[in-house]
Amino acid sequence: MATYEAVRVHPLVVFAIAESHQRRNEDQKRVIGTLTGNVVDDVIIVKDCFVVPHNETHDEVAVDMEFGRSMVEMRRRVNSSESVVGWFSSSAHISEHSALIQEYYARETPAGMQPIHLSLDTGLTGDRPSMQAHVSLPMGTPGKVTGSMFCRVPCNVLCMDPEKVALHHLQQPRVNGDIQQIGLSCTKMLDQLNSIMKYVDGVLAGEVKGDETVGRHLLDLVNSVPRMEPHAMHTMLNGTTQDLLMMMYMATLVETPLTLQERIRTAHL
Repeated sequence: MATYEAVRVHPLVVFAIAESHQRRNEDQKRVIGTLTGNVVDDVIIVKDCFVVPHNETHDEVAVDMEFGRSMVEMRRRVNSSESVVGWFSSSAHISEHSALIQEYYARETPAGMQPIHLSLDTGLTGDRPSMQAHVSLPMGTPGKVTGSMFCRVPCNVLCMDPEKVALHHLQQPRVNGDIQQIGLSCTKMLDQLNSIMKYVDGVLAGEVKGDETVGRHLLDLVNSVPRMEPHAMHTMLNGTTQDLLMMMYMATLVETPLTLQERIRTAHL
């Protein structure tokens, strides 16, 4: 039976689970769904998910299996590199119904793969949202009645560079207008450049011990900057700004007749 060292979850999955829980029916206590991704060196990478309709009562649980299979088949046509790796629940509570759902997903995952159960505490029972991953392992004695138990697997969020940028912007206070946002971004960039220059000056003066890894990153950063004359850079920026202003102007021209047409249609009604 497959064992995993850890589970890495992309932020998109966490947001999708939280949003689906927010949009659930009033009589539902939780939502469940399928997790897709792949396995790399005994580490499960969860990249995406989707909700699967289900009906759960105190005595039984029913899952729309055909819907889940249809969604998996459509996703394979778009991205064949991902497969079913488990299922999620928008509740931190694990009940006897969870074992039944786990058995269903054990038949949907690739051969030799143990599905994971990802639970997100949307009820905020602690001081912060928590996320846990479990696998089902058999238990019992030989020749006797056997059962299964959920065992935890180390789980954390895996952020790529674009996702880090997006999460950073989400954490920032809301600003009015694009110009103010650009100003804040430029101020942050200048602060980072000042920190880099202070570090380089300290290394050259012998006050700070140099780090080879940091030096390679700085070299890659310098080499990534386009080598252009100042007047060429100025011309390029002006041209880009003019193109952007023209697009905004054209969008406004298109929006005006559409708004007028909508108001005329509403008046006739």
